[in-house]
Amino acid sequence: MLINNKKTIIVLRAKDRAKCLETLLTSNGYNVIIEPVIKIIPYKYIPTDFKKVDAIMLTSVNSVKILNEHIDKNIIINIKAYCVGEITKKWAEISGFNCIKTNAYSGKTLEKAILKDAMHFKKKIIIYGGESIAHNPIPVFEKTGINYERIILYKTSPIKKLSNNCKHHMLNNKVSHILFYSPNIAKAFLTLTKNYDFSGITAVCLGKKIENILEIYNWKKILTMNNIKPKDFANSIIKDNM
Repeated sequence: MLINNKKTIIVLRAKDRAKCLETLLTSNGYNVIIEPVIKIIPYKYIPTDFKKVDAIMLTSVNSVKILNEHIDKNIIINIKAYCVGEITKKWAEISGFNCIKTNAYSGKTLEKAILKDAMHFKKKIIIYGGESIAHNPIPVFEKTGINYERIILYKTSPIKKLSNNCKHHMLNNKVSHILFYSPNIAKAFLTLTKNYDFSGITAVCLGKKIENILEIYNWKKILTMNNIKPKDFANSIIKDNM
């Protein structure tokens, strides 16, 4: 399927995490620019006593990468790992984590999968992630009596400026869609593009939190996704252009 005028999609994500989506979109005739707008700054790692842990929840690839540098692989293979998204799960499996297979497709649906298994937990579940996570399971865990610990592994810092390639396509009306995966990404990008015209661009975002940040700007439209799978993001864009 060839898209008229070969419109450009901007994916605001790290290159390794955006690769799968890039392949799906380019195979359907789109140009794709992968534009990371935040940097990851790890905190000093504090060792965990995994004898007191039943399971871990991995909310991002960044969490997996940081843990991979510090955790004994012989220990984590005995700890159940629940991953938000297919890409995080893939990285976790490569890194030696004992990933539990679920039908979850988002942070919220993974939370429900964990709740089903929690009756078998005798210790606690650790939620690993950055300072901000797209879906926070803690209120539900507290309500249902799940023993948890939230460990923040890193913070994010916005980049100083967009790439020349990204600016060129934005300023020359060549962009049809921009993809947002987290509130921090949305805030960082909008800070860099305060004087840009978004009226001809569709924003595609993951969840209501990001939509609330974006809706104050004059977009052509906002598509809000509840599913983190790359295939669903790609299909939403393809369908939007029909």
